[in-house]
Amino acid sequence: MDVSFTNRDKLFKRDMTTTPNLWAQQLRPDANRLQLNREMVTRAGQAAIIGANALAQTDQPRPTVTVQLRRALVLTADGQAFLPGDKIKVNLNPEPGGDAAAYVVFVTEVSYGRTGPVTVKGEVDTLLGAVPYAPDIPAPPGGSETADEIAYALGVPLPSPAYGTDPAFAVLAARPAANLIGAVLFFDTDSGGAFPELGVLTGFAVRCSLVNDINNSVTTVRLTLLDGLTGPDAGIAGATPDNDLAAARGDLVLIIATPVASGGSELNDGVASASGAFKREFCFINTRVAVSGATFDYTVIRGQQGVAARAWTAAGTPQCWIVRATDLAAWNDPSLAGLVSGGGFGYVKLQSFSAFAVADPSTLPLLQFKMKP
Repeated sequence: MDVSFTNRDKLFKRDMTTTPNLWAQQLRPDANRLQLNREMVTRAGQAAIIGANALAQTDQPRPTVTVQLRRALVLTADGQAFLPGDKIKVNLNPEPGGDAAAYVVFVTEVSYGRTGPVTVKGEVDTLLGAVPYAPDIPAPPGGSETADEIAYALGVPLPSPAYGTDPAFAVLAARPAANLIGAVLFFDTDSGGAFPELGVLTGFAVRCSLVNDINNSVTTVRLTLLDGLTGPDAGIAGATPDNDLAAARGDLVLIIATPVASGGSELNDGVASASGAFKREFCFINTRVAVSGATFDYTVIRGQQGVAARAWTAAGTPQCWIVRATDLAAWNDPSLAGLVSGGGFGYVKLQSFSAFAVADPSTLPLLQFKMKP
């Protein structure tokens, strides 16, 4: 780094002092030397210090900051507006009620619109450390929000190869309250096991009941939304595809499956039922027509995802679920292969959570399902 200055010790003639960077010279001996012109400096010592600081800054990344402020805040201590070249302190990671640290920022640009906030851009001074301070941002008040337990869910073995070659299952869960944003999924092949965490469920589904009997060729299915038109996710059941292509792609899926009394799966007290075989069908929803209240006629494409269409009776009380294809997550575990060959049950616990609360882990209901179709 070469710094040119006016040297008072040499009758105020132009002079130059060099601040070496040996590491840079070893890495890039052919690199151009940096030049810094400081005519207002008159002492060699001051020029050397300026060169050392400038060299240190060039060796470090210079983070940029963009903040938007109310117009009344874009003022210095003497009431003047910020200008490029001014120094301000900015908290880069504000946390209400927490510790804070302000960084010195060189203002590089100030933009005023006709209305609205003022945009201030700057570069963080990497030579100066952050200055701790106590922010006056109030901490959010503690609330009494709770996370309701998931009362209705269904475990469904997913067909191969539509969902991969490895055994996988999906969990369809009804959101009990609108404040819930997901559920932690715990899985085990033993109802009394340790239940390690398998992942986080972020998509919910809508549970329905079958109103009329259907054979394997009917394409109109009459369903009643069990949580009504005001359920937390009632909108999913009405989000039918915009066109036939989207319907054929399977954007909105209807899954019909047998309840646990016939060998299916549902939330219960954990007592395994070994009778019957798991029966399910995947349908792609096309259109919906209102019948009355929360009852609708759905036009569907039957027998999708490699699972053949079959007859269903309303008296058999099959479980019907409507879910977005993007929320139909495939869950895998090495022990699922044994469940497929042996026909045993898998067990899941769902711990719901909101932005401020988590369900009590000691009282989570047990979801059982069979992997063998």
